[in-house]
Amino acid sequence: LNILSGLNVVHVGCAGFNKILGPLRPVLRAVTFAWLGGLWLFGRPKQQARRRLFFHTLFTLALAVLPEVLRLSNSSLFVGSPPPPPSSSLLEVNVDGMGCEACEVAVRSVFEQVSGVVAVEEIDYKTGKVNVRVKSKEWGSIEENELARALDSEGYGFTSSHTAQLQKDDY
Repeated sequence: LNILSGLNVVHVGCAGFNKILGPLRPVLRAVTFAWLGGLWLFGRPKQQARRRLFFHTLFTLALAVLPEVLRLSNSSLFVGSPPPPPSSSLLEVNVDGMGCEACEVAVRSVFEQVSGVVAVEEIDYKTGKVNVRVKSKEWGSIEENELARALDSEGYGFTSSHTAQLQKDDY
């Protein structure tokens, strides 16, 4: 399936798994860490098996925190956002079909590829809310149909939007 996605043939995103498993993430992590702890405490592995268990433990820990790392790496915490251009507009969009942090990254990428988008300011997969800074009408405004087509081609839905004009004294 990943090969088909890479070839731009099939896109399923997280396939909804994180919508189902997301709420169970803390429980699944606790069970995993308890299992690994039990292996370390009671398994008494030999030297070679201990080395393999060490690498398996590191790999498991990396995968366990990957969603949070992914979300942090795309936040404004690491990427300084420049001030918005004068008279730009903030487009509030509801996107259907996001189920995880990886979906946030994919939707951000879709918006950033559409001409007329200045920046993606806020995105939340749980609520589906995306705040996008776009060029104002004076600069050649963005068409909502173009955003909807771009999202649809990646398997996400575009439901509604609201535009707020940014005045010079707002920043």
